Amino acid sequence: MRTDQTQKTLGNCHDHRNIVSVKVRLFGTARSAAGVTELVVDTPSSSSDRKLARLIQKSNPELVGPVIDLESGELKTSHTFNLNGVNFIDGDVELREGDEILLFSSQAGG
Repeated sequence: MRTDQTQKTLGNCHDHRNIVSVKVRLFGTARSAAGVTELVVDTPSSSSDRKLARLIQKSNPELVGPVIDLESGELKTSHTFNLNGVNFIDGDVELREGDEILLFSSQAGG
């Protein structure tokens, strides 16, 4: 397992004026499946949870099944994105350069 690595993911974004790099930190099942602790994703600043999941899926196909739904290309209902440890991402989101997105299971218990 390569959990100490960061992987760079580049989106197919045609308009490079509004592209930002964000760090996606992986936890639990996502970390185990991907074999890395974090990714760097280039994405349009005006994005969504769906766009983020699809960008991540392109470079990390091993997340399809355990984390990302095969049919829809979206996060499974058992997983969620959180922006900067403050707000959950559900739908459209405005991202800034250097934002940090946490990807983890919403089913985790304590």
